[in-house]
Amino acid sequence: VAYLQGLPAPLDMDVASPEFKELASQAMGNTLQGAGPFTHKMLQSTGDKVGAALQEILLAFKDSIAPMSHRELMHQVTAAGIHPKELEDVDGKFMVTIPDVGSGPSGNYFAPVKATASASIGQGHLLRGTVIASGAELVWLKVMRPFLDEKLSEEYRILDSITPAGSNTAKAMLEVKASVRNELDWEQEAHFMRRGFELYHDSEPGLRSVQIHQALPAEKPVVLVMEALGGSTLAGWISKPTQDAQEVCEAARMYGGAFRVWVKEALAGSGFFHGDPHAGNFMMDFSRGVEHGRLTFIDYGNSFEVEDPIAKLSLPFIMLIMGCLFDSPGLAVHAFEWQDIGMKDKAAQEIRQAWADFHVLEGSIGWLAKAKGLVAAWFDAF
Repeated sequence: VAYLQGLPAPLDMDVASPEFKELASQAMGNTLQGAGPFTHKMLQSTGDKVGAALQEILLAFKDSIAPMSHRELMHQVTAAGIHPKELEDVDGKFMVTIPDVGSGPSGNYFAPVKATASASIGQGHLLRGTVIASGAELVWLKVMRPFLDEKLSEEYRILDSITPAGSNTAKAMLEVKASVRNELDWEQEAHFMRRGFELYHDSEPGLRSVQIHQALPAEKPVVLVMEALGGSTLAGWISKPTQDAQEVCEAARMYGGAFRVWVKEALAGSGFFHGDPHAGNFMMDFSRGVEHGRLTFIDYGNSFEVEDPIAKLSLPFIMLIMGCLFDSPGLAVHAFEWQDIGMKDKAAQEIRQAWADFHVLEGSIGWLAKAKGLVAAWFDAF
């Protein structure tokens, strides 16, 4: 915003007054409400790379993304073919009809007009079955925002006009564009959700994968009919510390199991992997008691399946480990495909400097100690 208006660069928030920080937070929130999904995704990827003040602003914004209008919602569910029906005698609800495909939930369900959760790509509604519904009492309805292609095109035009060609920012934008493109392909996401359910679900005690029932319409879906999950995201669970040591140990065990399954399938199994397994993309549920805790993979928008994972993933990973063992940055960077030789050399230099700094800080680490640690990590993954 400052760039477009010809203003000076933003001030250092560390030296700003509390009053200025509050005004800046309000201005940032107002600006972000008008931004599109690409900008939202870019900001989500910043993670802990920004200061505490900006992190707080971004977290607050993420929890306050405005839902789509009622008209937009009705447009999308109508396009999905689930026949929304306004209920004059029931305040704040409408009814949808999930088609019967032979399995999973079907029939009439009550849907709240107000979204249960809202994000930049879409929003979710928790449906409750009527007396003539079958298959499940509760269902999660995920609805894509309309006109996203048009909004993204306009957003790309604006951002491309102010981003220097060939800069690191431009390269980062290309990666995020690919990520957003994947997240808009709900036919692909439905396929990967079924694949995740097949490979991850019940592969470890307590480990689950969310179940997809239907993607509607069949061509270019804008609605996903999914299993309704209890609990909270793993990130939400972590943010609220518990005094129950057994619960903490069980959560760690399930998360370790998720990592083992993820690595095994990616490197030595099917070649399939959930592409974004951060704490916000797991649901943690201890509502049935600690001994029946559940950790569930969700959000498969950026998943992948690689042919011949041994050659394309495992062997490069081994090369990276060997580079670490022998203090050989050159060998380590050979694990990756590089289009720019200059960038490859720069990466090797930065790895060499990082290892030198690490040895200075932590003391010299012999190759045998490193080998034991890396081999232990490898076997733990499998």
